[in-house]
Amino acid sequence: MAKFISSTIPLILIILLAFFFYLSPKYFAKQTAGDNDMLKELLIKRYQSIGNSIAHVAFVEDAVIMGDNGQLGEIINNLKQDESELTLINFTDDKNKVIASSDTNSVGKLYKTNNIESGASLVKEQEGIYMGGFSINIGSKKVGALYFN
Repeated sequence: MAKFISSTIPLILIILLAFFFYLSPKYFAKQTAGDNDMLKELLIKRYQSIGNSIAHVAFVEDAVIMGDNGQLGEIINNLKQDESELTLINFTDDKNKVIASSDTNSVGKLYKTNNIESGASLVKEQEGIYMGGFSINIGSKKVGALYFN
């Protein structure tokens, strides 16, 4: 009899704990008011991290200065492969002329945007689309920019 009681008490406790953990989210969970805002902030920080890490790499700076379309094209292909949600990626020179792009028709054309008119890097959201502009600088001189959305 003692063996039966000593084995059923842990079994009952396990069943009660499982039942409690199964029902606890239904009764104890609270939805935070800023879930949507927090998600937007996380996406903006993610895109800022991606853009800054690419725009400030020495070989990207060198490729923009030299106008090396092959190397910039490889960077674009790798970025599109790693970040499949990015639909358009442009590298421009200091006058915003597209020197490499995921859209080959825009190469050589002027890229019109006011994303980084102040010279600072920026990610913003418009109608559910996140757009990023990142200045590529050597010292304090702007030599180009990276844009994506």
